[in-house]
Amino acid sequence: MIEVHFTKIALDSLDEINTFLKYKWRQKQIDNFRNDIETFIQSLELGIINYPQYKNSKIQFALLGNKQVTIYFVKISENNYDVLLFWDNKKNPQQLKKLLK
Repeated sequence: MIEVHFTKIALDSLDEINTFLKYKWRQKQIDNFRNDIETFIQSLELGIINYPQYKNSKIQFALLGNKQVTIYFVKISENNYDVLLFWDNKKNPQQLKKLLK
């Protein structure tokens, strides 16, 4: 069985995005975003998708929420993944580089 762990930064960034979504999106869009997260975790469990890597590192990523949010994660072992960060794609990419170092 696959285990997916969320780092503190991942939980904080997800909380920030959820807070923003409550003010800007409708409930249906929020539900779709949550479903995207669940589908992402299921895809890791099934091992059916090979996600791209971030700048030749071990960090991989996937797009969520109509490509407005990127989830960054790393495979720790055969059955373990760490989610590093949820990133609002409208933010400054220079900040992203700092967070993923």
